[in-house]
Amino acid sequence: LISSAAQNAKAGQSPIKPRVAVFTGSGGSYYVAGTESFLADVVRTCGGTPVGPTGKVFAPMSIEALVQADPEIVLISEKGTQVISDPRLASISAVRAKPTARVYEVAPGILLRTGPRVKELIESLSNTIQQVRQSNGAKG
Repeated sequence: LISSAAQNAKAGQSPIKPRVAVFTGSGGSYYVAGTESFLADVVRTCGGTPVGPTGKVFAPMSIEALVQADPEIVLISEKGTQVISDPRLASISAVRAKPTARVYEVAPGILLRTGPRVKELIESLSNTIQQVRQSNGAKG
């Protein structure tokens, strides 16, 4: 099931590869999945470009580094509203997106655990990335 979801995700890829950050944490401290992690591999499989610290685990990332990375999509295992309402992140593309921000809450059991539910994450993220591609294409 997971391999078929991955094949479907790869089938619709284009040269447009939105920047995707995977967050966890709360209270204004953000831990971001490393660019060598399993979640980064999922992002790449779905046609995105993972942004975050170098490494295989979640690590703290400064607000300045997050703003510089400028993710177009944010996946978070906690309350997404904290990212949207954090004034320090107001300039990142995921928060500025119109008509609605592209900050998505994903159940921790899907986002943070490997296993059969990864299929749901791949399918959902692939659809989200496709929507961002279409949105970006419409602007250019």
